[in-house]
Amino acid sequence: MKNKGVIIELTALLDVILIMLFWVMINLKDQNENVKNEAETRIAEVQAENDELKDENSRLNEKYAQLEEKYSQLKDTVEKSGSEAVENQTALNDFGNGTVLTLFFEYDESLSDKEAKETALIIRCGSRELEKVDFSAAEITQEELAENIVSAIQKAGYGSDDTILCTFIYNGFKVRYDSRELVRDAIEQAEKSYRNIYCADIDIFIN
Repeated sequence: MKNKGVIIELTALLDVILIMLFWVMINLKDQNENVKNEAETRIAEVQAENDELKDENSRLNEKYAQLEEKYSQLKDTVEKSGSEAVENQTALNDFGNGTVLTLFFEYDESLSDKEAKETALIIRCGSRELEKVDFSAAEITQEELAENIVSAIQKAGYGSDDTILCTFIYNGFKVRYDSRELVRDAIEQAEKSYRNIYCADIDIFIN
C-alpha cells in the first residue's frame, strides 16, 4: 500500500503575504510623509515666530536708542539752561553792584560843545579803568578798537562763555557820527570772541 504525499499550495498564501507587506510599506511611507510635512510646517512656523521676534527686538532697540537720544538732549538742555541761568544771574548781580562794563568818550574840554571832539574812549568795569583808546592822534581802525575791547573784557576776568553786560555812553550832541558807529561796529566784532555780550547805548544829551 502506497503512502499519499500531502501537497500544500503556497502560491495563494504568498500572494496574501506580499499584498499585506506592500500595504504596510505604503502605509508607513504615507505616515513618514505626513510626519515630514508636519515637521516642515512646524519648522516654518517656528522660523516665522523667530523672525517676528527679531523684528520686534530690532524695533525695541531702535525705540530705546531714540529715547536715549531724547533723554541725552533733554539732559543737555537742562544743564545748559541751568548754566545760562547762573551766568545771567551773575551778570545781573554784577550790574546791580555797578561792575558792568562801561564805554564812554572823553572830550576836549577847551572847545565848545558844538566844536567838541572825542579825545579818547575809556573802558571801565565798575571804578576800574581797563583800557583808554586814544582818538586824538591817528585814525583808529575798527579792528584795533575791537582788540582794545577784547583786552578790556579779558582784564575784567570774563570768559568766552560768560554773560557780559555793557553800556556805551555818549553825548549825542558832542559825539561825531563816525566815532559812535566805529564803537558800535567794534563791539559787534568783539562778539565773535564773546558771544554773550549785551550792550546798551545811552545818549546822555538832553535837548
